[in-house]
Amino acid sequence: MISFPSIWAIVIRHMRILLRDPNVLLYLYWPVLDILIWGYLGSWIQKLQMAQFKNYEVAALLGILLWQVAGRGANTIMNAFNEELWSNNVINLFSMPIRITEWIAGVILFYAIMVMITTITCMSVIFMLYDVSLWYLFSTFLVFCHRCFSREFGLALPRCK
Repeated sequence: MISFPSIWAIVIRHMRILLRDPNVLLYLYWPVLDILIWGYLGSWIQKLQMAQFKNYEVAALLGILLWQVAGRGANTIMNAFNEELWSNNVINLFSMPIRITEWIAGVILFYAIMVMITTITCMSVIFMLYDVSLWYLFSTFLVFCHRCFSREFGLALPRCK
């Protein structure tokens, strides 16, 4: 039987590691920078009428948002496994009364929390800087979001070998 306190302990462990990292602001800096660059480029292309469709700016911003979900998620899962290796914690992990499925579930929950934080930050920046309806952005994001979550493990797990 899977124990939720064990899963939550893994999430708390990785949250504490993340908060002690001196580069913790880079987890939000790069997504915001990508949104600024590609959003202004998309609005410039749309103003020059070089795009064949009218919502080029929204498509570029949504693409960057979905890429942040996929890219950040793969890095989060990869770094969680590498952190166990770097801290020589793999032996402790296998000697604890925690199952591998609980550890994987904890990392996936930590990944989901990080993706939610990144997505909320990115959507709020897009809403504040560009003339994009938050409901339109959120509803379109939900259409493609499950594909990013399901493809995530294909990006992250080969990096862990």
